[in-house]
Amino acid sequence: MIIARNRLLKIWFIGSALPIVVLIVQTILGTKYEGIEEQVWGWFSPLIFPTITLMLGVIGAGALTPGESADKTVNNFFLKITTWVSIIYLFIVALVILLEPMSAQPSIKVFTKSNLFITPVQGLATAALGFLFSTTRTEPKKEQLG
Repeated sequence: MIIARNRLLKIWFIGSALPIVVLIVQTILGTKYEGIEEQVWGWFSPLIFPTITLMLGVIGAGALTPGESADKTVNNFFLKITTWVSIIYLFIVALVILLEPMSAQPSIKVFTKSNLFITPVQGLATAALGFLFSTTRTEPKKEQLG
């Protein structure tokens, strides 16, 4: 479980690095999003930061209580699905940011319109990650006959 969680967090850190850097550079240079910086970051931030924060928090909590999830195993197929959905999601977010300058539409319209296809994939990624990063799992107790 720990290895799976760490791998997914690395994917999210690496996958979100390019879009974050591009937006920071474009914001600092002030030529791309002049006057709509808050709207652009308001669109982007909920796509990435809540998920990374959750993942980091769970891994951090596990670092303080070692052994809690060390014995748990993850179904390999489910881990592969979660990994690929995460990669696809992060790729789509990066693609929107990288292709936006080529669009004839205003930036904020491109970002708003992209929610039509980003939101469903975000839902899939969040659901899959939610299972793997849940900290409240308990094994079902066997009922005693008596």
